Amino acid sequence: MEAQNSTKSTTREEGPSSPSKVACTETRKVQVAVNHGQGYIWDVRDVWHLWRNCRMVGCLVGSLPRHPHQSCTLGLPLRLLPEEVTLLVEEGLGETVRYKEMEEKPSQTLKDTFSECRERCYKEQVQEAAIQRREQVKRMADKILEGKRKKFLIKQKEKNEEVNGSETNGSVEEEFTLTREDVIQEEEAKLQPLPQHLQIVEVFTRHPLLDQLTTERCPWPYPTTQEERVRYKVFCDLWHQGHYLTSGIKFGGNFLVYAGDPHLYHAHAIVRCVREQQLRQGGEVDLVAATRVAASTKKTFVLASLDNDGQVRYRSYHWFEEVEEEEEENMDENDEEL
Repeated sequence: MEAQNSTKSTTREEGPSSPSKVACTETRKVQVAVNHGQGYIWDVRDVWHLWRNCRMVGCLVGSLPRHPHQSCTLGLPLRLLPEEVTLLVEEGLGETVRYKEMEEKPSQTLKDTFSECRERCYKEQVQEAAIQRREQVKRMADKILEGKRKKFLIKQKEKNEEVNGSETNGSVEEEFTLTREDVIQEEEAKLQPLPQHLQIVEVFTRHPLLDQLTTERCPWPYPTTQEERVRYKVFCDLWHQGHYLTSGIKFGGNFLVYAGDPHLYHAHAIVRCVREQQLRQGGEVDLVAATRVAASTKKTFVLASLDNDGQVRYRSYHWFEEVEEEEEENMDENDEEL
């Protein structure tokens, strides 16, 4: 295992595989709804804005209306990291708000609004289904008319045979007076409204009741502890260098660092934020384990801390197998002998 140290000040000049230094390309403010100490985005337009223009990724945590009993594909809201919320507020890219009704039981007014929205959606679907059915009837009217004509002729032929005892030579087509318009009217009269249990569940791209909620400005105290301050300082430092960052808890770190959009790229570094006192206390076993996890997932393990001057200091660790190095040396010696 090999360690590489580098001290980085807040002048944002270098970092782990730093891409071009990019800030948010737009100054549009987004509303971050605070609930139980977490920041959420309820508008898909704000989500898209954060992804594309601000390099804020977050994590979708909402269930899908038609598939609520699964966790592979999730929807709104988007939950942001605490560091992302603080950075949005400090950079003037967003504001934290609280919706009073989200912390209380739904009022009767909200219930009525929800019921009206569901009923309106159902009526719109009934009308649209009827329009589509009428268009389908008009397209099939000629075939339906031809089928009715054939059935009429067969019935008339059978009736004449029963009455006269023999097949009638005369034509009965003149007795068939049904027209295309008559067919359309008959079929439209048979149309039944769409059953309510078959209506399509509308997937909103914005919380439909936000306009009905009471918005209050909400203070955002993060960071409050020394550990949180270190994490936030490291997050800001990497973000200002142009990196994308997500939670690294699945890999034993605080952040995963991406050179590009996480929806298109794999992370290349696992960053764990520690204090200088923790570095001096050792923890070699834990360090070896974390480095091996990073190596097995083709990532670099990075320890980030703050020095006495408040500058961000990075230490990257790489895993090397001595056996493999010895084998390579033996192979080189054999090649030289040959």
